[in-house]
Parts: sequence; structure tokens; C-alpha cells
Amino acid sequence: MWTLARTDRDEQALAAYPGMHCQKGQFMNQTFKVSGMTCSHCVNAVQTAILKTDNTAGIQVDLPSGLVSINSKLPRSALVAAIEEAGYKVSSP
Repeated sequence: MWTLARTDRDEQALAAYPGMHCQKGQFMNQTFKVSGMTCSHCVNAVQTAILKTDNTAGIQVDLPSGLVSINSKLPRSALVAAIEEAGYKVSSP
């Protein structure tokens, strides 16, 4: 696991999500099963929703399986909310 220098934006995100599962300044890899993605436009919509929530997130999407891996500082609940707000259903892989 690697760390990056924290910015004011990072501090705001950390303050907004006090129940984080990872330590301040550290990224955590999380995998989600996302239903409803059928094309590259759907993949782009999911990626955009995640990046609006955490613009430092690393995202890998496997369209055939519906698996989305996210390397982010934010808790699972914040990432699920972003994906669901984009119109997709999230479950555990």
C-alpha cells in the first residue's frame, strides 16, 4: 500500500467521512459487483461518478463480470452511494 501527500481537499473528504475504514492518507482497494452496466458508456458513467466523489481514485472495471475495483481513501459507503446515484445497483462481489 502506498501513501500520497494530503491536500486540503483530502482533509475535507476525511472530515466528511469520519467512519472511514482506512487510515488518513492511505488508499484501500475495494471491489464491488455493479449491475446494469451493459456498454462502454455505462463504464464511463460509473467511473465519472466515482471520480466526482474521489478524484484521486484508481478504478478498474470488468464489463463482462460487472466487477469494479476502486483504490480510494473513501469508505465503501461513500463509493456505493456515488455508483447508485449514477443509476446502477451495487452488491458485494
